[in-house]
Amino acid sequence: MPAALAGIFALKLVVLWQLADHPLLQPGGGLDADYYFHLAQRVAGGDLLLAPGLYFVSPLYIYFLAAGLAVPGGSLFVVKVLQIALGAAACGLVWLTAREWFGERAAWIAMAFAAFTGVFTFYEVLILQAALDPFLTAFDLWLLTLALTRGGARWPLAAGAALALHSLNRPNLFLVGAGLGLMLFSRPGTRRTALAAALGAALVFLPVSLRNAVAAGTFMPIPSHGGLNLYIGNNPAADGTYRSVEGITPNIAGQAADAKRVAEQAEGRPLTDAEVSSHFTRRTLQWIRDRPADAARLLARKVAFTLNHAFLTLNYSYPFYRDESAALRLLAVGPLILVPLGLVGLFTYWIRGEKPRAGYAVFAAAVPLLIVSIAIFFVAARYRVPLLVPLCVTSGALLDALVRAARARRTAAVPMAAACVLAVGVIAGRDVKLDDARGEEETRMAVWLASNGRAREAEARLSRIRRDDPSLGVAHVRVGQALAAAGRPDEALEHYEAAVKIDPSEPAPRTALARLSGERGVALARQGRDADALRHLARAALLAAGDAPAQLNLAVQLARMERYAEARAAADRALKIDPDYARAREFLAALDHARK
Repeated sequence: MPAALAGIFALKLVVLWQLADHPLLQPGGGLDADYYFHLAQRVAGGDLLLAPGLYFVSPLYIYFLAAGLAVPGGSLFVVKVLQIALGAAACGLVWLTAREWFGERAAWIAMAFAAFTGVFTFYEVLILQAALDPFLTAFDLWLLTLALTRGGARWPLAAGAALALHSLNRPNLFLVGAGLGLMLFSRPGTRRTALAAALGAALVFLPVSLRNAVAAGTFMPIPSHGGLNLYIGNNPAADGTYRSVEGITPNIAGQAADAKRVAEQAEGRPLTDAEVSSHFTRRTLQWIRDRPADAARLLARKVAFTLNHAFLTLNYSYPFYRDESAALRLLAVGPLILVPLGLVGLFTYWIRGEKPRAGYAVFAAAVPLLIVSIAIFFVAARYRVPLLVPLCVTSGALLDALVRAARARRTAAVPMAAACVLAVGVIAGRDVKLDDARGEEETRMAVWLASNGRAREAEARLSRIRRDDPSLGVAHVRVGQALAAAGRPDEALEHYEAAVKIDPSEPAPRTALARLSGERGVALARQGRDADALRHLARAALLAAGDAPAQLNLAVQLARMERYAEARAAADRALKIDPDYARAREFLAALDHARK
């Protein structure tokens, strides 16, 4: 076991080494990592309560990150090393959990699944709260297992505390903990277990509730973004994934500021943080009441997304970074493997022809509860990480059960299980036609390269974006903007032209091409390169047919080249667009005077 864990840690360390200096994975750009980093810096600087107001996001990762920054020699790299160490420990906890329920061979298989699940390691090398989810989930499951199999009060107390702690990192785990608690309390033989777990959870929630009472006047442990997240996933425009809400900037910092403004405008009065969350919750519930059939269809769609192999990107595209790290490509296990094997593996005892151990039904219930807790909001790849951990356990159990069945010559069990795995695999493998944001990441990388004087490499990045990717035109515009800012206008023009060819009806690339063509034309005219200047200014006037200055610039250049009739026509167009354009009138007067 020590050798296995050391090997897992070493593999994760290689991934970290390959991605640690990646320019797109550094704090910056307004992504969620920036918000956590900023709050952690405040805590490390002495602002322990982060007052006033409720926590907008789950607080556990803020303090974890702050601790890593505050210790002597602390840095983001140190934090990431600690995260992958916890990730390796999570694999050991998966082994312990699987061994307790299904035996040692199942445990080793489950551990292998966890070790080679790429998204676990990927998130562990990022500055995001998802970095803690593999460890926290494995810790939850191990303590829950001990609470269900060992009895007494100690293990249930610890299990309740662990689930509550995880809820402070992933708030939808509140629903999982509540569901498991209700199951335990509904059974006369496990009510004491439920009460002990509830006490453990209360002990964890108490300090957070006290902090909220002091900082926000509200004695509650949950962050204030829950209502907004619920509304993002359940509204007339929702599609099951993250979609921005009108009036709210699509990042955490923007949501924190805009949610309050939007809610107060709707309510017509100042609101507390808790009231802002309640406002969006009420809007969600009202939509569900008004459109129950649409809400049911949307929930089914989100459940399907939760079980699908597609990577639903939120901030960082795992498929893109998998291509950036040779070691990460080795970690090939994902939802396409774990969902079919893991869901069928929930019925391992029946496949083995054995009666389930006492308490197993409660343990197995964690999986559907996790699915529901994700689908109630909206689906993103990082929100599915906790679901994949128990599926590693039951996937290992299923393969072990199939080996046992084959050796025992229980011929009916193997084909039946295989058929079930295939059926679930069809659902998991279905093409849901969602963009994995690989093109967006390639664009960001190309922009960074162009901004840092590496235009040739930027071109190579753009060539990797699929021709049918809807972001390709935007990519050329953004690279063009970076090149223009870096003082390379001719190369920028090439990208704007490519964008116009890709999206002829899109106004943004036409506007960008017209503006830079105009600027380039004026600069060339000052250099005396009249023919080149005229070519650029004519293009600017054509693309910006409704822009009076573009028409006048063309008129001036035509006059310089003694093409007076064409110059007058261009100036007349400028005045037709803007009858009060004084410079155009002055030009026409000067043109008439010169011709006399």
